[in-house]
Order: sequence, then structure tokens, then C-alpha cells
Amino acid sequence: MGSRRTPHNFVDVKLPDLPNWDNFGDSFESALNWSDLEWLRSLSSMPIIIKGIQTSEDARLCTGYGVEGLVVSNHGGHALDLTSGTIQMLPEIVEAVGDRAEVYIDGGVRRGSDVLKCLALGAKAVFIGRPIFGRCQWAVRAV
Repeated sequence: MGSRRTPHNFVDVKLPDLPNWDNFGDSFESALNWSDLEWLRSLSSMPIIIKGIQTSEDARLCTGYGVEGLVVSNHGGHALDLTSGTIQMLPEIVEAVGDRAEVYIDGGVRRGSDVLKCLALGAKAVFIGRPIFGRCQWAVRAV
């Protein structure tokens, strides 16, 4: 991340027991690599699901390391400028993975028809956050 300041949307948050947002960037380890999946696998028998897959090449790497699932995601488009929409990436990734892992998707899903499109393109599940979060949090249309 490079920046060690409070994210702009957390400025007015004053809740107890929250982490120190001045160190928020420390949550993102730049030294992670694919071989870390072997270490993670040694810690638990739980399924490993990797979020943030955007290319068929990375999808194949995931299955090569025995990952049980992957999430096609561009992190809401906030962390990665100029990236493609997740639904555009989905068909190629589904084809690359085959039946070796489950493929999920998030990002850009605003209505039921978006969910149906993602399922038709091969996603096993579709994560919907913003439409639900906005309505629960503010009881207004957030999308």
C-alpha cells in the first residue's frame, strides 16, 4: 500500500477495540508468494480459497497448488485501477480451472440478473456485498 494513514472512509469511526488504522497498510504483506500456500496447507486441513484472481494463468497456479476454490475479484475496483470487470474475466478463468477447483465471483453484482449471468458463465457461487450492506446499514438504495 505504501501509505500509513487512516483510510478516508474510516475517519469518523470511533469504536473500541479496532486496530490502529495508522498501521492499516501492514495488513497487506508484499512478500507473499505462491509457495506460501504450501506453508498455509501445513497449518490446517481446511479448504483454501484464494481471492483476487484475475487471470487464467493465476487460476492455473492456484489449482497447481491444490487450492479448493478461488474468487474472481478486482477488490471492488478500489485497489486496482483500470482492471477489467470480474464478469469479463470469469469465462476464461472457469475454462482454465475446469473441475479442479470451484470458481466464485464478486464485484459488479447489483441485481438478480447479474447473479444469473455469473452462474451461467460458470461461477459456482456469487458474492453480493454492496446491495445487501447498503440496505442493511443505511436502509437506502446503495447501488
